[in-house]
Amino acid sequence: MAKNKITGATIPYQLRPLKAIERNLFTELLKRLDSSSDINLNEYRYVGFGAAFLEDFKQLHLALHIIEMDCIEMDAFAFTRQKFNNPYSFINLYNESSTTYINEYFKSDKGQIIWLDYASPRHLAQQLLDIEMMCSKVAPLDIIKFTFNSEIKSFISSHGVKKENKRWCYPTDTSVILEYLKANEGLNKYLPEVTHPQIVNFDQLIRAMCVRAIKRGLSVLNKNLTFLHLAAFTYADGQEMTTITGIICNEGEESKILSDTKLENWQFYTSSNEGNEFIEAMEISAPAMTASERIVIDRLLSDTNEKDVASKLEFKYGIDEDEHRILIDGYRKFYRYLPYYSKIIY
Repeated sequence: MAKNKITGATIPYQLRPLKAIERNLFTELLKRLDSSSDINLNEYRYVGFGAAFLEDFKQLHLALHIIEMDCIEMDAFAFTRQKFNNPYSFINLYNESSTTYINEYFKSDKGQIIWLDYASPRHLAQQLLDIEMMCSKVAPLDIIKFTFNSEIKSFISSHGVKKENKRWCYPTDTSVILEYLKANEGLNKYLPEVTHPQIVNFDQLIRAMCVRAIKRGLSVLNKNLTFLHLAAFTYADGQEMTTITGIICNEGEESKILSDTKLENWQFYTSSNEGNEFIEAMEISAPAMTASERIVIDRLLSDTNEKDVASKLEFKYGIDEDEHRILIDGYRKFYRYLPYYSKIIY
């Protein structure tokens, strides 16, 4: 009997608290961008993957009053649920792949927030090509965000990466992985100058390949457009994921946007170095906690550091003291963005 396959389209959002944190950080970033004198987000269009729940669409409408939205969903079963769960008449549903949407339905008549939330490591080459194609069509002040599966074990298994002796390679077999990337026609054009140690940090490599795809797409327009990177995160509610977010700018416009929005003072802002495609990401972590545990920890948050909080708890997270402190530190950093989940009786 075949095992049931669980995908991102079917996993309940309450089982993905770290993704919820990242989504809330994205909303805060957008609100900061909205403070720029040149940006009015309630006149933008939002384009994204809604899955069955359309959570991103509901959240961005409520937070930013966006009333034009395009939702892309290629899975036929998830699409039936989208039609049933669609909360607003202004969300246009497309039962298409992102490739088809970009080629046939992409519009440039107004500013856009575009979030392509990819989950499958197997289709990385097509995902990067989609990003390149899309970035050949974007306009100044469009905001773009991409999510990738950066679990190196999943990349190896989904691509069938093997050693010369036909055995599966391990994440530590950096030379084998590098040779595979160089030999793959769909991936090698996005590969930056990379050394073996950087392969180990696979999520950073994925982000660098994304930056390369963005730049390749922008170069097609020949309009001196640049990509201003603003934030990057990694998290793992199961598989490790990484995100990269930025805004398209006219050359020389970057400093005004940063000045208007004061994003450089935002604790989650991460810049990119000129000429360096490798971008550092901030890791989102927090323990899976009961409501009682969270209440106790919240009472201790005024303490000076995570060691003080961790040492005062009667219970421990993780498998050792180091992991316990890391999880507490993650909660202290992101607790304002972590939703409360509760049972609803109706």
